[in-house]
This record gives sequence, C-alpha cells and structure tokens, in this order.
Amino acid sequence: MQHSFNVDLAKKYGIESAIIIENIYYWIKKNVANEKHLYDGRYWTYNTANAFANIFPYINETKIYRILSRLEESGVIIKGKFNKDKYTT
Repeated sequence: MQHSFNVDLAKKYGIESAIIIENIYYWIKKNVANEKHLYDGRYWTYNTANAFANIFPYINETKIYRILSRLEESGVIIKGKFNKDKYTT
C-alpha cells in the first residue's frame, strides 16, 4: 500500500499529520461525489484511532490520538457526533 502527503501540510503540521489529513480528505471527497454522510451542511468521514493505526502501521494509536487532537485544536478538522444509536459512543 502507498501513502502520500501534501508537502506544504507536512511543513506546517508534520509528516504524520499530513498523511492523516490526506486520508481524511480522500474520504470526504469520495463522500461528496457519492452524496453520502452529509450532516449539518458538511460532508463527513469517520474512523477510530485504532482503525487509523491499522491503516498506518508506522503510527501507533496513542500518537494518532495526539495528532487528531492537535488537528482539531488548530481547526484543520472538526468532530461531530452523528451516530443514530444514542447509546453508542
């Protein structure tokens, strides 16, 4: 499997963050094209830190949590909760 990243994003946020941003961007673009996962006027994608760790075996789950938190704090990504089962977190 190949992973890629945007060099400008890597300079600004770090290589591992840029790789995760690229993956999130890919899935959002796919959801836009397929008109799926539109909530609150935005197209969304979802994944767990564990799933990201499986996709990117060179980044451990703890680091992925930190990366996602930093990306959220800097406004690169936003979190939402759109689970229809209100008893599931």
